[in-house]
Amino acid sequence: MNKKIIQTFFVLIFLSACSTNLENKDQADQSQDVETIQTKTGACEIKKVTKVVDGNSMSPLLKNGEEVSLLENYYKCGKDVQKGDIVAYHYGGDERPLIKVVRVSSEDDLEIVGKKIHVNGEVLKNSADQEYIFSDGELKMLKLYIKDKRIPQKTYFLFGDNIDISTDSRKFGAVSPNDFLGKFEI
Repeated sequence: MNKKIIQTFFVLIFLSACSTNLENKDQADQSQDVETIQTKTGACEIKKVTKVVDGNSMSPLLKNGEEVSLLENYYKCGKDVQKGDIVAYHYGGDERPLIKVVRVSSEDDLEIVGKKIHVNGEVLKNSADQEYIFSDGELKMLKLYIKDKRIPQKTYFLFGDNIDISTDSRKFGAVSPNDFLGKFEI
């Protein structure tokens, strides 16, 4: 086999192992509640659906195979994004959304010190109080979005809880909440 094809194959396997996606439960098993909210533009429905975590990038917070409840359309119905929210994010061409934590907002002051990011004077950490340490390439990506210690208005940095392996803002930068499919109830 061609060496380039083999390398591409291994890169694809690695990337799929580094992201945490969501799978729908079987339709017969899937629970669904609907909350209708009145907004300025009319009625908006937030649907509560059960999803299954597929991957390890949210470990230790969420485990592979764990069932979680997603509030679909939560942000599209006018709810505000908060730091610490666990969101379903539509990433590029992947049909399955990623699950990530909102760790940085456009209101935060950011400073890169060595291989770490300080958010409002505190080192960025995951849910287990472990510090994120970034490679030079990851810092280059993040620096593309940081101007005058801030990321663009109404954007967010999303990170997986697994500080070592995660497809997150280290790879895709700052994101708009327009690409959030919903918020998780954990």
